Amino acid sequence: MFLTLTNDRLKKTIQETVFLDGATSDDGRNSCIGVIIKDCSGNLIGALSKPLPSDFSAEVTEAFALLQGVLFASEMQISHAIFESDALSVIQALTS
Repeated sequence: MFLTLTNDRLKKTIQETVFLDGATSDDGRNSCIGVIIKDCSGNLIGALSKPLPSDFSAEVTEAFALLQGVLFASEMQISHAIFESDALSVIQALTS
């Protein structure tokens, strides 16, 4: 299940979607994040994956993914985008 960080009124004018995800492990390996940006036709605009400097909780890892997604979109001069994440607690923290 993905939750979208935008409101329905804005969806009509936004052209890009930023997909975010994070991964953690139970064996102490570093967490990592991934970001994919697609246009309104589903074409890939950009993607990145990064290892994080340590092993973080799932919630912290997903928050890092969101931060990197915002920064990456900004670097690509995308000023309005739909951000999609499967991290309910991170979405709720931002929208409350």
